[in-house]
Amino acid sequence: MKQPIVKKGLALFLAAIMTGLLLTGCGARQETAGDNGAVRPEVRINDAADGAAAGAGVFLPKLQLPEQENAAAADMIGLIVYKGKIYTQTGSRIAPGKAADLRGAKLGRTKPAIDEWSSQDDFATEFASSVGEKDVYSVKGYESGFRIMTYEEYEGKVYAEFYECLNGIPVTSGADVFSKLKLDGNVRSAVWETHDSWNYNKQEYRELQAEDAIPAFLEALSAAQPIEQQTLQATGIYDNTEQKILYLKLADETVVGIRLFEGRYVRYQNAHVFFQLEEKAFDALWDHMKE
Repeated sequence: MKQPIVKKGLALFLAAIMTGLLLTGCGARQETAGDNGAVRPEVRINDAADGAAAGAGVFLPKLQLPEQENAAAADMIGLIVYKGKIYTQTGSRIAPGKAADLRGAKLGRTKPAIDEWSSQDDFATEFASSVGEKDVYSVKGYESGFRIMTYEEYEGKVYAEFYECLNGIPVTSGADVFSKLKLDGNVRSAVWETHDSWNYNKQEYRELQAEDAIPAFLEALSAAQPIEQQTLQATGIYDNTEQKILYLKLADETVVGIRLFEGRYVRYQNAHVFFQLEEKAFDALWDHMKE
């Protein structure tokens, strides 16, 4: 039985959000080789960002630019350098009309200093970026060591985008990533879409008829064990179309996109690591996401 496709309210809000995700290559599109219509942002980054084992967990090393001769084959992503950390485009969005409410203190203005010809030394430049010149702010309610945002007003329109630092960190459980997103107790509504809808930009968002399953899912997500990205990528996980994209709208009006894969695997965009959830909590949510 098909779930009802959302036509109003939250769907309109999500449509604006997801348009931004698709235009910037977020929502996990850029990581999937061969997906139709995949959009790839500005700067080329080495796949060395994939997790390296660190005891019982996974260590996500700092992003590195590739050697010049390998630049053409590398992935691309938009980024900003702040206090020695590299912040990249993310799977979370805020509607333009709500962005001012989360805009914190101004941190500086980006410098268009990074492209495919850049060297590692360019990363030492404060506010070096691949996104042009934009004002950068902290985000109310979130640590600036994790999330910052660009905010611009032009001809009466607001352009705002989150950037997050999810590299150069150890990950021993899902909490090391997902607790930063402030999900627990803050989810106000949720929709989802199929891999086909997401892959072909159909924006067919469906109501999630399982609100009672979300708290258990988030609890399991927090406790989930990390798995190296390369380990699952080698199995062809991205080629399996049994995927669902879950969008959680939070109390502060941000929308967090989480990608679910058959086999109880979960991935958040630009954290180069997978998580495998325990069966009961994952299946309770997954089984409600049926066409």
